Amino acid sequence: MRTEICKHDPLPEKQSSDWADVTVAVEGQRVADQFAAARRRQQKRCRLACCASISFILILMLALGTACLVYRIKHRKGWRSFCGTRDDRVPEHVSVDHDNKLITVRPEHDGQDVMEIMHEYNRRLIAFRNATEKVCYIDRLDETFEDGYARWQGYEEREHKPDHHMRVVPTPIEVEVVKHIAGLHIYAHCGQTQVQYFWVVETTEIGKKHRSRSDPK
Repeated sequence: MRTEICKHDPLPEKQSSDWADVTVAVEGQRVADQFAAARRRQQKRCRLACCASISFILILMLALGTACLVYRIKHRKGWRSFCGTRDDRVPEHVSVDHDNKLITVRPEHDGQDVMEIMHEYNRRLIAFRNATEKVCYIDRLDETFEDGYARWQGYEEREHKPDHHMRVVPTPIEVEVVKHIAGLHIYAHCGQTQVQYFWVVETTEIGKKHRSRSDPK
């Protein structure tokens, strides 16, 4: 058997000196693409999580702000109202005791004969105190604390007319009876000492039908 050595290269193109280096890295490129895609997905999830967190915080702050505003509106302890007309009106100071369900109205007066009013909703009584004459008139109260609170809060924006006439029992009420029936809050509001107490039997408001103590609630 004879072996011949080929002296000529069957691929003469290989003798060219203009070679170019070509690097093929298929597996490495695939890994890099996968890593980049995973990174983009992670960034997208982070953005969504941040947006969701910010939205939740804003909604929570809005809810808390609304709750605080509602609480403030429903649990105010005092404000100023006006009694009378725009040309002749008297400022009033309204104070509210939510725990004992009391609403007290004290007008500003300069020697005038005005009434300081206390609404005692637990006992459903109202007391009109005339500090000048040292007299206190006690009547029943036909509204709830919530209704009275809303009514007096409405007077903060507009005047109200208190004009009314009262008929009272001419015989004064004994102090011990006042303490027992009207309670200590009204007793303290009326001045306690040297004060005469009278039951109101009928109230007539201007433009309205009169109401007596015998009327149904």
